[in-house]
Amino acid sequence: MAKNVAWAVDGGRIDAANLRRTLWSATHGASGVTGPNDLKVSALTVPGAAVNVRTGGGVIASTYGTAGKNESYGINNDATEQVQIPASQGAAKTWIVIARIDDYLKNNGTKPEDLDTALFWKFDVVFGGNIDDVSDPFIMLARVRMPPNSQTVTPDIIDDLRSVAVLQQEPKLITRPAVTEDEGRQLQLVTKSVYGEIFPDIAMDMVDIPQFATYVQIVGNLTGVVYPANKNCWGYFWVGFGPGTGNGSERERNTQHFKFNTPIIPDTMSMPWHLADTVYIPEDLRGTSQPFFMFARYDSDSTGTGIYMDRWSGIDLQLNFLGFKDQNVVEI
Repeated sequence: MAKNVAWAVDGGRIDAANLRRTLWSATHGASGVTGPNDLKVSALTVPGAAVNVRTGGGVIASTYGTAGKNESYGINNDATEQVQIPASQGAAKTWIVIARIDDYLKNNGTKPEDLDTALFWKFDVVFGGNIDDVSDPFIMLARVRMPPNSQTVTPDIIDDLRSVAVLQQEPKLITRPAVTEDEGRQLQLVTKSVYGEIFPDIAMDMVDIPQFATYVQIVGNLTGVVYPANKNCWGYFWVGFGPGTGNGSERERNTQHFKFNTPIIPDTMSMPWHLADTVYIPEDLRGTSQPFFMFARYDSDSTGTGIYMDRWSGIDLQLNFLGFKDQNVVEI
């Protein structure tokens, strides 16, 4: 047959090739898991000769040759599945846990006896040196580095190899006039404490963190920070968010600290403070509402104080929440 049935026309059948092309187009030909927690591989509660593969789904672009190009397969796992890992006899061995398509029409396989119950995909374990020989479409989930003469999989020998197929992101912009009263607000001398203080000390909206978000890109701007005349002040500013730690106004999650240093000048002047950083969002903060604040403090050796913001100042925070794979995180 030269043509496939058009999808979708009332009364027509649904052609699988059309659905695969639709999925490929919707995901731009990407392969990977659907969300950052999908199909995550972990050790058993009591480590043994197997691993657990978490629930979730993914998309796998076809590698079945010309007829399968620009097509993708969708998979879904609705219950945690235990997958056996071969023991290493003698030398250490590396195994790759994969999700593997088994399309019998494409790989010259055997037609299942019952097409209604056939899954057409499975979790598989492949010796690391043979991963390039896998001819079916697949995505890698984890690497298991088995020590010599071992049959026990512990958390420290599992490397997460998942990637999210389609990047999810959600930008948010928070703007505030920094101060409304005439007298302004000073960065206090007492904040030579390493924990700093919210600066300027104004109310900010709670921010809804998306459930998919594993990182947030933060761009912060304080416009019109006033430097006092004839004083040399130096210290740090940053953005903090999440629950408090119990140490003053400190928050659990923070950007890196950026430095300010005022020149000694005869006249008062105002300058902008600008920062940018990417911060990891732990699982317990995803899907919650949290405050985001600008923080500042003087260095313990600062000889001057008196920095403030007034009614001509402003503040904005640009937040871009991203959904990446949840692995190899460097805590800040």
